[in-house]
Amino acid sequence: MSNEQKQQRKKKGNVRAPRGPAGLPPSKPSKALTAKGTSSKPSRNSPVAEYAFERTTELTSDSISCPMNYARRGLATNHSGLFTVTARLAMEAALTTSGSGEITSVFTNSPTSAQNWSSWSGTFDEYRVLATRVMVRPLTIIGGSTASFKAPIAHVVDRTDATALTGYGLSTRYDSFAETPGDKPFQVTMIMSSAEEAAFIPIGTSSPTAWIKFYSSGNTVSTTVGRVTTLYLVQFRGTGI
Repeated sequence: MSNEQKQQRKKKGNVRAPRGPAGLPPSKPSKALTAKGTSSKPSRNSPVAEYAFERTTELTSDSISCPMNYARRGLATNHSGLFTVTARLAMEAALTTSGSGEITSVFTNSPTSAQNWSSWSGTFDEYRVLATRVMVRPLTIIGGSTASFKAPIAHVVDRTDATALTGYGLSTRYDSFAETPGDKPFQVTMIMSSAEEAAFIPIGTSSPTAWIKFYSSGNTVSTTVGRVTTLYLVQFRGTGI
């Protein structure tokens, strides 16, 4: 190796890593942005969608029921006189079939029907929904019921239309299409992905911008075949709590 090559190698070895603000090491890239296999608009069970829920504030049932607990625990951030709090709200419902044995359920990303919504809406001025997760448990899993899915259930995320699905063929046209066996629990997650969804809206407004849709046919007719839990990751903002 020539002296010139040795000098070049020595220089390369002395190059310092770029520094962050105030001489601090640069922050590591967010896992949510570097997860493999994700798209710019994650809509269901993508790593980014899962990360959005798993990296949120760890809440207890006590803190969910009382917004004031956020201030006491230091979980509310204050920017220019506006307090911002992120919370998880939930809603329970039955999953039922029609008289022809079809499941055509539609779930929105509007949290205004969630439990304890009134506590939050009475405290803050505006909100936005960061993510929505729908979790399904067949009755064969939670109650030993003989009524159950007899066919796979298709599920999609739609950001343009609230109309229910009318068949398996229609559901396969969605990029977010997925199918789950009827006797298996599953969940679908969608997260904020547009400027419209990122904007805060008045607390008294319900403006769905995305829908999770199910379709299944050939099931037990006119009966309850499962339970659904919908979780909303909501960011509230107001002048004080």
